[in-house]
Amino acid sequence: NTMMNDLPRFTKLVHILGNKFNIPTTEVAQKINTPTAQTYRQLGDDLIVTANNDESNGNELGYQKMIKLIKNGADVNFESYLLTPLGGAIENTRFNIAVIKALLNAGAKVTNKHLEQLNDVSELMHLIYFDEDYIAAQKRKEIVRQLLEEAIAKQQNEKEIQ
Repeated sequence: NTMMNDLPRFTKLVHILGNKFNIPTTEVAQKINTPTAQTYRQLGDDLIVTANNDESNGNELGYQKMIKLIKNGADVNFESYLLTPLGGAIENTRFNIAVIKALLNAGAKVTNKHLEQLNDVSELMHLIYFDEDYIAAQKRKEIVRQLLEEAIAKQQNEKEIQ
């Protein structure tokens, strides 16, 4: 019962159950439907929206909101039906390096799906940006690709050590 009222322990539980039944963590929390589950879902949804929002990618207040959500227990590996917080940050074509680094430093897991998302978003960039903006966005995108690839390599090394 204490696990149902302890957000960090609850977060571990929803990941275990989500992996076991191959469903997103939001769906696990929805089925459990306790006050802690509702808090978990709200924080997770807020983190995805904030990571994806232009506010977090363009101004300090949005970035600070994201950091506050993480400190308040938002799961950086929360899974909605479509996105994780890291996926939300990647889908914002501004590619804010600080936002992505903050999620990675907080323990966001990187998968090949994130690299695929980056490629998909890249195909839209030429429609959104012109000239210098496009070049700057391309440079940020390549930094993000490097961060993601480094994180995947680190995760694989950690698995091998265990």
